[in-house]
Amino acid sequence: MAEKENPTVDAGPFIAWARDNAIPISIPRTDENFDDLGFLGDVVGDARIVAIGENSHYLHEWNRIRARVFKYLVKEHGFNTFVLESGLVESRAIHEYVAGEDVDWDTVIN
Repeated sequence: MAEKENPTVDAGPFIAWARDNAIPISIPRTDENFDDLGFLGDVVGDARIVAIGENSHYLHEWNRIRARVFKYLVKEHGFNTFVLESGLVESRAIHEYVAGEDVDWDTVIN
């Protein structure tokens, strides 16, 4: 049986494109400004629905940047509804917060 050729992919053009188009973002401890997220205005445009994927669970950095993006979308684009994927146990604090119970904000976002 003849072997199949396994062509290699030249990643050079993609790497060059990624370097030219990379947008640095930060994860500061406070949300005093959202200047680093300003590029999202071009991405969001006039959209009324924005989907944000998640590649990992339980990562502090992911939760922090997601919270910053949500705050940016509220402040700069008027979004007021968010639907999140969450486990049943983890979502309890969010449910209680939304229902008006006295839940510490750090508990809600972590």
